[in-house]
Amino acid sequence: MIARALMSAPRLLILDEPCNGLDIYSKEELLSTIEGLTTTPGGPTIVYVSHHIEEIVPSISHALLLNSGSVIAKGDKKTILTETLLEKTFRLPILLEWENDRPWLRIKSLVEKV
Repeated sequence: MIARALMSAPRLLILDEPCNGLDIYSKEELLSTIEGLTTTPGGPTIVYVSHHIEEIVPSISHALLLNSGSVIAKGDKKTILTETLLEKTFRLPILLEWENDRPWLRIKSLVEKV
């Protein structure tokens, strides 16, 4: 479906949960493709919607956090994707780690029990 959408050379591409239902390998392949799209000169602006912050590829520069339809925070992803703001968004105590310029989230209570 993404390939079909790209045939018309859109200036804006909205991807709503594009990794849903994909296995780990297919998900990483798709994220690699999205990373390529975001760095292609003249490529479309991408609005990427997801509940999974680990899907935020390095070239995505900004984030908007929502909870029950209310904006929690918006702006540069490194400023917005913090443990404090993500805890407010997801209503869970979390640990945030950055690896290869991608954010990874773990729930504190589950991590501490392991």
